[in-house]
Amino acid sequence: MRPATLAEAVQRISQGEPLTKALSEFFDHFWTLDEAGKLASLSTEPLMLENAVDNCLMAAIAEHLCKCHARSAGPAWTCAPDRFLTEPCFLTPAADPALHEYLTLVSPAAFKRRNLLTSNVILARVRCSVSSATTVGSDH
Repeated sequence: MRPATLAEAVQRISQGEPLTKALSEFFDHFWTLDEAGKLASLSTEPLMLENAVDNCLMAAIAEHLCKCHARSAGPAWTCAPDRFLTEPCFLTPAADPALHEYLTLVSPAAFKRRNLLTSNVILARVRCSVSSATTVGSDH
C-alpha cells in the first residue's frame, strides 16, 4: 500500500525503506488527489530523520508541492529552522562545477532557499539518491 501522506513516507524511510522508493510511492498517490487531499497529505509534520539533508528535503518537497499544486504557502512545519541547511548541498553525485552552476540556476525556490540544489524536475518521480548528494567543500 502506498503512503497516503508525506509523514507516512518518512515513517517508512525511518524504518529502513529506501528514500527513493518511499517518496516515489507517495508521489504516485499525491498526483491522484484533489487540491484538498493534496494539502491534507502534506499537513502533518514528518518525524525528523538522522540526516539533516533529508529533513530539509522533506520540507522543500512539502512547500514546493503546496505552492505548485495546492495553491497554498505550505504547512508551518516547513519553516522550522532545522528544516534549512547552512551550506549549499547539491543533490547529485557528480562534483562537476558546470553541473553545480546549472543546478544553482534551475533549483525550485523551495529547495534553493534551503540550500538544496537540484534539477527542476526532481518531483517528477524521485530517482536522485540523497545519500549521494555533495555538499560544497566536501570530498564527494
